[in-house]
This record gives sequence, structure tokens and C-alpha cells, in this order.
Amino acid sequence: MTWRRSSGQGCDVTMMSDNQAQTISIERAAEILGVGRDAVRAGIRDGHIPSIRAGKHIKVPLPALESMLRGENQHDESEIARQVQLMGLRSALKQIDVQREELVRQISEIESADRLTTWLKFLGEVPESGE
Repeated sequence: MTWRRSSGQGCDVTMMSDNQAQTISIERAAEILGVGRDAVRAGIRDGHIPSIRAGKHIKVPLPALESMLRGENQHDESEIARQVQLMGLRSALKQIDVQREELVRQISEIESADRLTTWLKFLGEVPESGE
């Protein structure tokens, strides 16, 4: 067994045996599955797509992915496609939730500033606009 480091973006370390990759990157798994990287990451996180973690690097074992696609894990292709689609939707919903929380925080800050300005005007500390 040998190790090779590719010259692509970041550190893409792949275990090689008999000149055949045993693991693939998340990006390559996304290409094979026909989905985005976020959907693959969501599938890995939810346990639907097999993966190997080495420090901060995550790899997808090619034989396990091929087995999954062949339906040897009791899934047919339509079920896999449905699961991948659901993973992408879950990932999108999580991103929307994060954005919503940020917007709620910003609105709260604006409302607090407006209340403070109103209170200071009431106390006579801030001149009315136009004075």
C-alpha cells in the first residue's frame, strides 16, 4: 500500500492499492451521485453514506459507495436518489434556519435601538429630528 498526495485544492490524501483508489473525496462522491457536496456531507453526517474520517479529512470508501449504488445494502436506486434528495433538502433547511436566526437577531437589535432612542427622546437627551 502506498500513499499519494494530489496537487489539487487542499490536502487530498488517497490510499492507493494496486493503482486503484480505495477512497474518494467528497467532491468526487458528489460527482458520482450527481448531487452537490453539501448533500454528500449531509448524507455522511446522517449515516446514509459511508465515510472514513482522518483528522479533519473525510473520505468516502469507493467499494462501499459502489456497493451502495448497486443496491447491495438493501436499497434500490430510486431509494438512494430519494435519500440523497432528502439530504440536500435537510442541508438547505439548516442553512435557512441559520440565516433566519441571524435575521431575528438583527431585527431584535434594531428594535432595541429604536426603543432606546424613543426613551432618550422622552427624557430630552436626544433632540427631535429637524431641530
